[in-house]
Amino acid sequence: MRRAAAFLALALLPLAAGAEPPEGRRLYHGFTPFAAGREATATRLPLAYAACGNCHGPLAEGRREGGVTAPPITWAALARPAGEAPAYASAEAVGRAILAGQGRGGRVLDRAMPRYRLEPAELQALLDHLRRVGTAADLPPGVTADSVALGAVLPLSGPGGASGRAVLAGLREVLDATSAAGGVHGRRLLLVVADGARGTETALRDVLARPVYALVGGFWPGNPAAEAMLEAARVPHIGSLVLRAGAQETGPWSADLLAPVAEQQVALAGALTSCEAAGPRLGLRLAAPSADERDGAIQWFGESAALAAALREAGAPGCLGLGLAGLAALGGHIPPGWQARLVLPFPVVLLSQDPRGGPWRQLGRAAGRLAVEWLSRAGAVLHEGALPAQRAASQGYAPLPGAPVQFRRHRRHAWDAEVIEIGDAPRAAASTDRGG
Repeated sequence: MRRAAAFLALALLPLAAGAEPPEGRRLYHGFTPFAAGREATATRLPLAYAACGNCHGPLAEGRREGGVTAPPITWAALARPAGEAPAYASAEAVGRAILAGQGRGGRVLDRAMPRYRLEPAELQALLDHLRRVGTAADLPPGVTADSVALGAVLPLSGPGGASGRAVLAGLREVLDATSAAGGVHGRRLLLVVADGARGTETALRDVLARPVYALVGGFWPGNPAAEAMLEAARVPHIGSLVLRAGAQETGPWSADLLAPVAEQQVALAGALTSCEAAGPRLGLRLAAPSADERDGAIQWFGESAALAAALREAGAPGCLGLGLAGLAALGGHIPPGWQARLVLPFPVVLLSQDPRGGPWRQLGRAAGRLAVEWLSRAGAVLHEGALPAQRAASQGYAPLPGAPVQFRRHRRHAWDAEVIEIGDAPRAAASTDRGG
């Protein structure tokens, strides 16, 4: 018992910041493979199953996995008895459990616990990580005892600069106010910003090098390479404003606010189909046709110039359907007598809230509030997957009044497309819920 007490006392000595070899964290979470690859376990488990955290939990808190109960393996848990089984008396004893399946008091561990073949440096790295996992010293990149660094990649110059600066203003407003009020779990929120107009991947590399715990409210053209960079770094993107072609393009590390373009197209087609105008139905296509578009009476155009020509040549006013980019391409002008349907990738209430800042500043606020909410829910001890884990649990939370998010387990965007009728007096015309 004295040896166990000494073992625990040694384990609880504070470790110097940065003393833990980074490979220990990566090995525990499965971010990097063991040197022996699939041969690291006798059953040749792939990396996705061989990592300690997959069974014992990201904070070594223990959990059930595949019908097997994996016990907690924090250093404190290892250094105290478990029922009638004695505590592990030393770090070497913990190492024998990992390598040979020799548990407390020499007992043989269940076969569900893999026997690992590790390099000495790998074993030492894992033991170093177990000394701090689940404690206040268990800090992922971008997190310190008193701060959380968040990143944002936004177009701050060039054609999209005004929109990017408005998003940034909304983000700063929320994050600065939160920090001034005491932060989240006592941590102030820092924002690292890069101008995406220099190139999305270049800007992302700059932000990730700081490092940051998460990205918030960034937007850029759809870019699979950017998503791959975030996934490789295990950095989630919360309140993303990336406008994706389809819902399937959103990876597990992103939580979008905006409805995908394919869903906007379906909503717009439905609004034109229900239009009762006597004249033609003309639409500026946002995405490729879908199975939901069954009304052949709609004439779709791929270019705004072709649509403008058709409007000039139309014999009588009818119904016009387009998105925000299409409206801008037409100079915001709707011909007299036409009933125009405008599809939005966000709730229509954003257009009426704080007209001085416009919807872009509102979107920045929404992204910032979502990040603060998820950080609060995640708790004081964070890990790389803590924020994505809040996605489904936050369904119904409203980062802006009247705009609750609709995340679910397999749905990674917050809002549905909405359609409004525009003209002399814009008003809500239709709304769709295509979530899955």
